[in-house]
Amino acid sequence: MRVYVDIVDEKTKANIFHAIGMCCGVAVADEKDADLYVGEKAHPFLDSVIVNSHIPDDLDQVVDVILPGQELDYYLMKFKLMYCYVLTRCSIETFLDEEIYKSQRYNIPLSIAMVKVCSDEEFTTRALYNNAKKQARTSDRIVLYDKNTLIAILPYAGLDGAKVFVGRLIRRAKRIKLPKTSHFPDVIASICQITNEITDASDLLLRLEETAKDAVLAGQRIVTI
Repeated sequence: MRVYVDIVDEKTKANIFHAIGMCCGVAVADEKDADLYVGEKAHPFLDSVIVNSHIPDDLDQVVDVILPGQELDYYLMKFKLMYCYVLTRCSIETFLDEEIYKSQRYNIPLSIAMVKVCSDEEFTTRALYNNAKKQARTSDRIVLYDKNTLIAILPYAGLDGAKVFVGRLIRRAKRIKLPKTSHFPDVIASICQITNEITDASDLLLRLEETAKDAVLAGQRIVTI
């Protein structure tokens, strides 16, 4: 992973450089040598990671939008995902499409869980993400979907297994200690086991999103499709 970094804030830049190096990447001095661009605005030709507190209107060429002024562990988590993207040129939807196809083609159980933290503080999602990674099996994949949502891709797991995974994660969340708060925010999850009725990743993600909204309105913690 060759990355050209073009941002002003020195602390953010230093942490991004450090994270790139820890993720098998190298920062290059010339953007012509890069396969990923990191800056305040999207690059016209390169896949771009935008460092900004706001999501831009135009997301062409944009791989991710990350926050400035964060600690190293945040950028390390982000650039681990960037490394996978650069290595495979695979977005979350593309990866899910592949997993859905394999599940349907070879009759392999596969469940997907969308787990949402009821908070706008991104560090709470990071804490939950780290706990999900700790309890995941080798075959599981945990990815960030947005600033308060992660997705658990659970091969060889039916709905019951996915419920166990999410239930354990919610119980662990209650024990996570955060600064300036006495308890971890509420966590809700929508779970789906892949069947032939699921057409593709876009359909799946839409169903998970809608079911999660219903869960919030109904005051439920775990709902299934």
